[in-house]
Amino acid sequence: LNDVLCKASVYSFYYVYVVGMFLITVMTTGKFLLLKYPNRCIKWWRKKEAHQICSATLIAALPIPVLMFLWDQDDVSFDYRVYICIYGFKADGWTTLLPITSVIFLFLPNVVIVATTIPTLKCLASAWISAKRIHATIPRRGALTVVVTAVVYCLSTLPLFCLFYRTEVCK
Repeated sequence: LNDVLCKASVYSFYYVYVVGMFLITVMTTGKFLLLKYPNRCIKWWRKKEAHQICSATLIAALPIPVLMFLWDQDDVSFDYRVYICIYGFKADGWTTLLPITSVIFLFLPNVVIVATTIPTLKCLASAWISAKRIHATIPRRGALTVVVTAVVYCLSTLPLFCLFYRTEVCK
């Protein structure tokens, strides 16, 4: 039972981690699209489309844990340094696939978040300028939320990308 729980925690960690990154990326992109194209988003993103996007995000995160299970399901070990179960990535296929999946699942979401955060802040800045012209105020919490989400997300995922990418590319 202990071995089963250890393996389940490793596979579920990699799945939940990637799903979380993808959902944050979709949320940030959705904020940008809502600000940039409000009328079109009402037509594009109804409840059904939102569920389809979330379902696609959940399915897109499956390749890593599935490949981990299929290639070498016994490569899970307990690391006493951090006191958790870890996956070793020792199968032959991981030497070529780990850098590619690191870029796809860890680096590209960071690029998308930065690429949508900057235009989102530009839209909010133009809204502030327009509000000043008519002597109205707009709360700055929206911009602060966008910036904090992007910064915390990038700071939390880039070290893992560097670790996985450096481990396989610099051998």
